[in-house]
Amino acid sequence: MNKFFTLTFLFCLCSYALALSDHTYSLDRSIYKAMPYTDIYKKQGVLAYNVDFGPVNALKKSIEDILDIKLSDRGEAHITVLTPPEYKKISPHLSAHEIHLRFKDEIQRIPFSVKCLGQLSEKGNTVYYVVIASEGLIEIRKKILEMAKENAQNAPIDFDPIKFYPHITVGFITGDIHDRPKNVDSCSSPKNLIIK
Repeated sequence: MNKFFTLTFLFCLCSYALALSDHTYSLDRSIYKAMPYTDIYKKQGVLAYNVDFGPVNALKKSIEDILDIKLSDRGEAHITVLTPPEYKKISPHLSAHEIHLRFKDEIQRIPFSVKCLGQLSEKGNTVYYVVIASEGLIEIRKKILEMAKENAQNAPIDFDPIKFYPHITVGFITGDIHDRPKNVDSCSSPKNLIIK
């Protein structure tokens, strides 16, 4: 009985993955709307690019309707530019306050482009996200490393500004999935998301 339940559950997850690849989803162009700076996750060391939640929430509802699933979300949308684990590596040399003070006037003016709708699954959980490209956000990460190096006095810093998978989390079944690349390789098709 337990094996049957496990196989059925895995089949359902695979069906969701296949269903995602069978559809082209749309995202309202207001995703590019200018938004104010936010320090919502500053205490965790996160530097985030604030994004309008409206079009992301509409995309989540579209995924739910098409795949007949229920997704959870955070009630807001952002692109994480610096993650908590990355911040932990540079925090001996650079405070979250210094980072936010330096980039609060700049970050929201950085352009980005939407690439595709990605998905990752593990341990009975699936997360959906919009894959993003932005050279400007990579440049901010490079500047963060430069700032940390200036204060580090030649101490090594284990932070690679290029190893960056910018995305906007749309929704998840049980929780977000971290430490796996959320890039175009995780999209069922590079054209599975169109801007309208």
